[in-house]
Amino acid sequence: MSYQADLLDLDTLIAMKVSAPKVTQVPFDRAQASVEALVKFSAMNVPYEDFDGQRYWKAFLKELLIVAGFPENVISMHLGRAYRQMGLTSWRELEGYRVAWSETQLMILKKYFKVGQKQ
Repeated sequence: MSYQADLLDLDTLIAMKVSAPKVTQVPFDRAQASVEALVKFSAMNVPYEDFDGQRYWKAFLKELLIVAGFPENVISMHLGRAYRQMGLTSWRELEGYRVAWSETQLMILKKYFKVGQKQ
């Protein structure tokens, strides 16, 4: 059995994360619009239920692009990157990438990105 030590200890790694510049690969407004797409899709579709009885939805990224009415310069790759950074589950199928999200995840994202709240 082999053991691979991490280059940095956990405290140092956390310090690095905390002191990292506050930039993302996905701009905040695009991430917010990505959450709005999840909200719209969820409102239009009946949820599935997982093994634990948790309600969830799944959609192809192409479907979310259409539902949200994103501009033509936003492509599936941009949307997929946003959802991965949000911690959502995604996978590849023949027709393209799918993403899945639970009702709880949607509530968390709506709150964080202030989607559906009066400004």
